[in-house]
Amino acid sequence: MAKFLSSSAVTAELENIVKQTQRRLILITPYLKFASRLEEEIRTLSKNQKDIYVVCREKKHLQENQWLQSLPNVRCCISKNLHAKCYINEQQGIVTSMNLYDYSQQNNYEMGILFTKEQDAELYSEVYKEAKHILELPNNEIYGSLKECGNKDFGSKISNVHHGYCIRTGVEIPFDMGKPMCRDAFYEWSMWWNEDYPENYCHYSGERANGKTSMANPVLKKYLDEAEDLQRKLHY
Repeated sequence: MAKFLSSSAVTAELENIVKQTQRRLILITPYLKFASRLEEEIRTLSKNQKDIYVVCREKKHLQENQWLQSLPNVRCCISKNLHAKCYINEQQGIVTSMNLYDYSQQNNYEMGILFTKEQDAELYSEVYKEAKHILELPNNEIYGSLKECGNKDFGSKISNVHHGYCIRTGVEIPFDMGKPMCRDAFYEWSMWWNEDYPENYCHYSGERANGKTSMANPVLKKYLDEAEDLQRKLHY
């Protein structure tokens, strides 16, 4: 279930999202000027080789944050029509009125909605897909650690951000409809080898499937077209 956040709660939960990032962090905001504590957390993420994607609206914001572009594993881009504010990692995210601007965090009245993949996998999937769409807009200008790459290369990096989920345990694994289980779950399943045995999660969205997925059909029907399209892009 999504949770409403007031001004101070948005700041606190944003810091938690950054701290708890295990693989990747996406920061989408028109205005970019980090509070010192958040800057330090992002430096730590980069040092620990986590992937960080940043989208803002104007080049001057990246120029004011040259330290960000110098970090390894950070990809920055400019999206000129950007107005959305969204901060999301592989487990949870916030859609909010608050920019990543120190003044906003300290002085403005803000609101936000916190959501998690565990409690609302469908909402998480929808927000994540939209964030990914913004990252891949063809007119984005690329800066940061991939500044020597073209937009096509940057987009391909982002496209590979999509992971799948084990249909038995729900843990994150590489997306492959032919291999929709983690190793331990597959070992357990292989003792019986029943491709129609009802499983717990959707391989594409990670949401609870309530027995509507299986090894033979690892994706919920409502996501099947999208999943098959992603399968073709990643595996052919």
